[in-house]
Amino acid sequence: MTSAAWSKPLDTRSTVTTMSNIRSRVTGRKVARTSAPTSPTSPTSRFGRKQPRQPIEPDYFWANQDEDQAYLRDPRQLHNDVLNDIAAAEALYGVADRQPPADELDAAEVEPDELEAALAAEPDATAEHEDDGDGDGDGDDEANHTRTQTTRPKITNMSRKKSLPPAFIIDMIQAASGGALVAVGAKLCWHADGKVTPLLKAAQLFGRLHGVANIDWSRSGITKEEFAFAATQYVPQYAWAYDTPHFPPRPDILYTRPPVEARNTGAIKTLVDRFAPATPHDRTLIVSLILTLLWGGEPGKRPMYVFTSDDPANPKRGRGSGKTTAAEVLATLAGGHVPVFAHSRDGGNIVTDLLSTGAMRKRVALLDNLKSSHFSSERIEALITSGVIGGHDMYLGHGERPNDLTWVCTVNGASLSLDLAERSIVVQVLPRPYTLTWHRETLAYVATRREAIYADAAWYFRQPPQHLARIDRWDAWCGEILARLPDPDAVLDMIEARRRKVDGDTRAGRDLAAHVRHQIEQHYRNQAPGGIEIDADTIQAHIPSSVLRKILGEGLGEDVKLHKLDSVVAQYLPHRLRRKNTKHANGFMWRGRRYPDDDAATPDIWLRPLTHEERRR
Repeated sequence: MTSAAWSKPLDTRSTVTTMSNIRSRVTGRKVARTSAPTSPTSPTSRFGRKQPRQPIEPDYFWANQDEDQAYLRDPRQLHNDVLNDIAAAEALYGVADRQPPADELDAAEVEPDELEAALAAEPDATAEHEDDGDGDGDGDDEANHTRTQTTRPKITNMSRKKSLPPAFIIDMIQAASGGALVAVGAKLCWHADGKVTPLLKAAQLFGRLHGVANIDWSRSGITKEEFAFAATQYVPQYAWAYDTPHFPPRPDILYTRPPVEARNTGAIKTLVDRFAPATPHDRTLIVSLILTLLWGGEPGKRPMYVFTSDDPANPKRGRGSGKTTAAEVLATLAGGHVPVFAHSRDGGNIVTDLLSTGAMRKRVALLDNLKSSHFSSERIEALITSGVIGGHDMYLGHGERPNDLTWVCTVNGASLSLDLAERSIVVQVLPRPYTLTWHRETLAYVATRREAIYADAAWYFRQPPQHLARIDRWDAWCGEILARLPDPDAVLDMIEARRRKVDGDTRAGRDLAAHVRHQIEQHYRNQAPGGIEIDADTIQAHIPSSVLRKILGEGLGEDVKLHKLDSVVAQYLPHRLRRKNTKHANGFMWRGRRYPDDDAATPDIWLRPLTHEERRR
C-alpha cells in the first residue's frame, strides 16, 4: 500500500511515528511527544559506584508509556498491533481491495514467515494468460501461449509458533510424496519408481524431501535427527522388501513389482535345458530350486542345495562342470546372491552381510567352491532353519530379516556333518562343452524372459499336488514344491541315498568305532594275565576319560580335550558310548554291537591306563 491511497499525507519518518499518526487519525486522540524518559534502573559499576541514569531515545516510545514497556518485553506484539492499526486505517479511509481487518483473521497467532510463505504460494491471477499481441488480451490458446503456474507443497515442523508432532509431519510428507516413506526391517526407506532405498541418516531423508516439497524446518521444533529416528513408528511397516515375486505372496513383504499372471510359458524348461543335469531326477531338482527361490512359504523351511559333480569318468574330478555358473545364473532370478565364506572366524560377519543394504533384494546365500575335507558349521546349520536372521546391522544396532533365503553350496567330493547332510539336497551336474557365448546367452535369456519365467513358476504353484508316500524333515517343501513335480517319491528316495553318501559324520563314526573296538581288545590283552583274547563287540566295558581321550585322539588325528569328550562322543559314537561315572573313575561305558540289550549296570571289564611295562609289551 502506498501513500497515494490515503486522503491525507502520512508521516514517513519512521515506522513508530507513522503508526502514531495512524492511531491519532483513527481514534481522534492527539498524540504528543513526551520528554525523554529515563531508564527505571540504575546500573552499578564494577567499582561499586552507581552510574548516572542514561536517557532513552524518545522515537522508540508511544504516548502511552505502559504500552511502550509492553513492546520492549514482547517485540512481536508491535507487529500484531501494526497489522490491526493498518486494518483500522483502511476501514476509516475506505481503501478498497484489501483483506479484512487483522483481528478478524486472528493475525496474532500467525507468524510472519508463514504469511510470506502463504503469499508466495498463491498463484498469480494476472499471469494465468499471456497476451498474444492482438490487443484483445485473451491470450492465444491455439498457439500454446497459455501459462500455468504450479506450486510445490510445503513441509514444516511448526504451526502457529508450536512444534508439530511427528505424525502430522508424516502426513504432510506422505501427501507430498505419494506415500513414499515406508519402514522395511525397522529401517526407514523411500519407495518410489519401483525401488526401495534405505534412508540411514537424516541428511538422506531430507535430501529426498527437497525433491518433492519446499522444506521450512525451524530450530524451535523437533530436530531433523529426532524426526528421522521417530518416523519409522508412523509409516507402513514391512518385514522386508523384494523386487521379485513370491508364490503365494506374503502379507508382511513389500513387493515393488506388479503381480504376475500364471501362464504355462515353458520358460523354466527352456532354461533348465541349458544345463547338464546328471539324471532326469537331477533335472527335477533344478526345477525345484527355481520354484524354491520364488516360493512364499514360511521362513526357515527351505533346504540347502549342494551342487556337486562326482563323475568317475571326469579326469578333472568334477572341476569345470559349471556348478558355480549354474548357482549364480539361477540366483539372478531372485535378485542375486550373497557370497558367504565358510571358514570365516568371525561368524557375526555372515549375519552382518545378510542384513546389509546390498543384500536386501537377494534371496540366495552362496557357499562357493567349498574346500574342506569335512565341513561342519553350527552357525550355518542354525541359519538354514532359523525363522529370523538377527544380528548386528550397520547404522541400526540389532537388525532382523525373515529367513526366506535359499542356501546353495558348490563342492567336489562333499563330506558334510550329519546336521548339514540332513538339511541338504544334493544335485549332480555333468561337464558341458565349453563355448564362447554360453554364459552370455544364458544371462541374456534370463533377462529377456524373466516375466515369462515368473509366470511359468506361478503356473507350477497352481497345479494340484500329488500324494506322497512319505516325507522327510522338510515337510512343507515336500508338500508345496516336490509334490507338484514329476515322480516325487523316486526323487525323494534319491535325495535320501545321496544324503547318506555325503554324511561324513556317519562314515567317520563307523571308522572311529572300529578303532575304539580294536583299542579295547588290545588294552585287555595287555592287562589280562596270559594275554586272553576278547571280542569287544560282545562285551560291555568301562573306559576312563583319560584313556578314551587318547584313543579318540589317535582315531581322529587331533588332540581331544577332556572337556570336549562328550561332544565328540555325541557326534561320532552316540550308539556305542555313554557317560558313566563310578566311584573308581569317571568315564564312558562301551557297549558292543552284538551285546544283549539288557542294560546291565556292571561292565564286563574295566580298563585302566597302561603302565610303562604294559605299553612296552
